[in-house]
Amino acid sequence: AMNIEIEGHINGCTGSPEGRQWLSDSRAKTVYDYLERNGIAGTRMEAVGYGCTKMIYPLPKNEEEKKLNRRVEIKITKL
Repeated sequence: AMNIEIEGHINGCTGSPEGRQWLSDSRAKTVYDYLERNGIAGTRMEAVGYGCTKMIYPLPKNEEEKKLNRRVEIKITKL
């Protein structure tokens, strides 16, 4: 009965707002599709792109910090 939110994140706020949103949406949707293909009901999941609004490192100093900004997180929304 668990529900989850799949959150897509990107590194940096360059490019168009539409492009940033598309990339983060796409990142979350890729994980959503994988989980659905492997038996998780789509009704129990939501894919959301957050663009560059929740970066771990708003001003990344190195490639490692940039990599950590480019991520997908899964949040439990209902147990």
